Amino acid sequence: MTEKVGVKGDSGKRRWRFFPWVELGEVADVLDKGATRYAPDNWKSVADAEGRYFDAAMRHLLDGYASGEYIDDPAKGGDGKSHLAHAICCLLFLMWFGNKNGKRSPFATPAEEAAEETDVPGISFDDFEELRREIEGMSAEQLSNAKRTMERPRTLVHYHGTQMNQAQRAVAASIIAEKLRNTNEEEVHERFDI
Repeated sequence: MTEKVGVKGDSGKRRWRFFPWVELGEVADVLDKGATRYAPDNWKSVADAEGRYFDAAMRHLLDGYASGEYIDDPAKGGDGKSHLAHAICCLLFLMWFGNKNGKRSPFATPAEEAAEETDVPGISFDDFEELRREIEGMSAEQLSNAKRTMERPRTLVHYHGTQMNQAQRAVAASIIAEKLRNTNEEEVHERFDI
């Protein structure tokens, strides 16, 4: 007699069993300690939360854990919990803010912000991604010519037939600077008079 084998349609679904539950419990302890010390979900309303929790995560990782200190030392104002558990909490907070804010990093470069705030119809952030791809494929000579064009501050610059404004030129300058790895972005902006 053949034993019947059941079917379960769970392909592609989350497999929660792989989580390190003891360590996640340590993260929960840090969250509980914070809720008791401040208030439940207080972290959601901290001023400049994303910047401050990024800094806190880096302090726990670099100043604490990477410096040889596993526990947030109570003698130094810590709570006796793992630096890594604290960093994970901070990273979870950043992930929550990112999801809330449409997956936008608060650390977007000024060039990305300028591209998003463009006021000339026809040039979108996607256009700049296309420009980035085009620049990546340029020869040194083509790149040099593009750089010279951007360096003419009073010259009208067009991309795909649409005039670029100052913010858009800043994006283009940033893209070129990224390609010219030995050129500092600030130097490019100064040269472009933007």
